[in-house]
Amino acid sequence: GNELAIIGEVHPNVLKNYGIDSRAYVAMVDFDTISLNRKTIKIYKQLPKFPSISRDLAFVCDKDITVLALKKVISKAVGEMLEDICLFDVYEGAQISEGKKSVAFNVRLRSKDKTLTDNDEDSADKNAVSALSEPGISLRG
Repeated sequence: GNELAIIGEVHPNVLKNYGIDSRAYVAMVDFDTISLNRKTIKIYKQLPKFPSISRDLAFVCDKDITVLALKKVISKAVGEMLEDICLFDVYEGAQISEGKKSVAFNVRLRSKDKTLTDNDEDSADKNAVSALSEPGISLRG
């Protein structure tokens, strides 16, 4: 048919089968039809004037805390300076306590109006760490 996409909720039996304990949805998207019907609008953004700085942060938390939840807390804590946050490691096993996992993010910061200093970076890190310390999450040394 002419559908651009079909979306639906995954049946609970299927979720159980894959060990997924929350509701989930799937979508089938017809990119050929979308591409044939698209109207191209070009949006130009000014290139950044100031350099970005990047820092890796690893946290140890309970296994059942989701990566998305961590990401949201970090993003909110870092605030406007956050340019990008990217998960690069989830680890359980040796050196990590039972029932815990280590989750590591690369956090990229950039300011629209100045070159960031080490102090800016440290305060962004401190904000992220203190925002995460409440739900029982600690910075991995």
